[in-house]
Amino acid sequence: MAPLLDLPKLLAEYGVESAATLRAAGVEPTLFADEDNSIAFSAAGRLLAQAAADSGCTTIGLALGRRLGLDVLGVLGHPARFAPDVETALRALILHLHLHDRGAVPALWVRGGNALFGYSIYCADVPGTQQVYDCALAVCNNIVGELAGDGWQATEVRLFRDAPEQLAPYRQ
Repeated sequence: MAPLLDLPKLLAEYGVESAATLRAAGVEPTLFADEDNSIAFSAAGRLLAQAAADSGCTTIGLALGRRLGLDVLGVLGHPARFAPDVETALRALILHLHLHDRGAVPALWVRGGNALFGYSIYCADVPGTQQVYDCALAVCNNIVGELAGDGWQATEVRLFRDAPEQLAPYRQ
């Protein structure tokens, strides 16, 4: 649940009562009581899709992910935080992310001075995949930024869908 904990606050910023969104998505509000609670990957996707519909914000997954970084991974983030370099840190996350996220897999390709860090949903029939991917995109960007330091900036971002109508939030 950790990545979703700020969603009620974000919905409130859009003037949306989160309880109604949770009910419409079939998500039990008590799940938000503890970041270590589990939610099915498909339920999380359904919730993000419902949040986008209720708020009218097509980039709500991105907005949620922009608030999150390495801390959202809890204890899983500790080996990455103390790794000797970014590649070692990301490989540690890749090896253990299945303990935190059971609906997608991360990947890292390194060649020369370039690296590609990716995230792919492998569960079938997940609603709200656009929102899930957008959230993951922002979280991954923040995590790499935390690990690499203030001077780091992504040189390219690729989406698993057509280009969004509003590019400004993605460029930020």
